[in-house]
Amino acid sequence: SASHLAYYHYARTLTREYFLKDAAESIPDDIAYSAVTALRSSLALRPDFGDAARMLGHIFLERNENIAEGIAHLGTSLSLGVKTPRLLFVLGQLQVKSGDHAGAIENLSWVIRRTDDAALRDAAQSELDRLEERVRKERP
Repeated sequence: SASHLAYYHYARTLTREYFLKDAAESIPDDIAYSAVTALRSSLALRPDFGDAARMLGHIFLERNENIAEGIAHLGTSLSLGVKTPRLLFVLGQLQVKSGDHAGAIENLSWVIRRTDDAALRDAAQSELDRLEERVRKERP
């Protein structure tokens, strides 16, 4: 297909039941592979499509794989003008996993300051609190 939306909706259909159950980490390998392939195709057609970048990043985050690729896709969406609290929240979580603590703190703090979604703000605050505690323990 030449439509970025067709690939995105296909990936969304494949993973919907896992995201609804908040069980993205348990997506079977074959379904995750198909969803990731579709999302990569969607982003190849439209690199600024933040929803596809966020979903791809979320799958990578939950499966603890391809963290750098997830960061790259989210960064591309951001550089092309897409800046949403949910996108920055996933980016911040990926940055935590990659060891980019400064970037994670910046993005999670932005989410806390800017979102109207109380649940997202609380989740970002919890992630930020855990990160700051880990950073304090790592300091000599």
